[in-house]
Amino acid sequence: MSGEPVTGRAGYGRERGLVSESVPAALVVPALTTIVDRVGGVEVLGPDGGPYRTLRTVEGDRPGGVVRVWRSEAVPRIVYVNLDVRARDLDSHMFYAFAPAGSAVPHLTLDAVAAHGMHAFHADLMQRVDLATHVAYLDAVYAPLDAVRAEVDADPETFLPATVPTRGRAMMSPWMLANRLTAETFERAVAPSHAYLEHWLTLVADGLSDDVVASLADTDLAARDALARQALFGADIDPAWDMAAALVGAEPITALRRAMIGRDSL
Repeated sequence: MSGEPVTGRAGYGRERGLVSESVPAALVVPALTTIVDRVGGVEVLGPDGGPYRTLRTVEGDRPGGVVRVWRSEAVPRIVYVNLDVRARDLDSHMFYAFAPAGSAVPHLTLDAVAAHGMHAFHADLMQRVDLATHVAYLDAVYAPLDAVRAEVDADPETFLPATVPTRGRAMMSPWMLANRLTAETFERAVAPSHAYLEHWLTLVADGLSDDVVASLADTDLAARDALARQALFGADIDPAWDMAAALVGAEPITALRRAMIGRDSL
């Protein structure tokens, strides 16, 4: 599986209607475009032929961002959301790329936000089984990320720990990157994010070994995935859902959560 790597340069992905001219967009949009290109993603359009959902602010009915969705055989669902509310000094970009429900390949997430002078990013591969009881899976999926995680941890002056709710942290992997940086140093987040992306794309392309897959026979992967996504994207896990709903309305955020969970009609 080959393709143009993440570069972080402004404007990458413009041909898809994606722009990366803000600091957080320059991290997330190139990674998103790389995935869409390399897995052959086809965009799911809204009823008007435009993006899946266009967001508008509760106050003033102004443009507030967009939700876009792609699907492919290898990655059945990619959900991207941008909250761009200038009046609240908020620019947030996030995507989840979901592997097939019955696959053990992890889901990938990357997000970045700029708000009130604060810049943060989050990257992770969402595990599909209990890691403590599936060490072969842990070694295959996460051990290759050890060096990247160690480099981030070794530079706490650049990569300040971000605040993640404890319940939300329990939903993610121990290899999760969640850090704050300055606008000037934010480009440093590109390299570790790119490493996570490329490792995940390799897993998507090559799958897991027969031995690792055999070790997962005790887990109903699709059933576990449904429960995990229901919990992770539940309204009571992350206060960010309520904050987003206050900006662009409860209905579109509920629709976004349903798209993440998989309870819609894509």
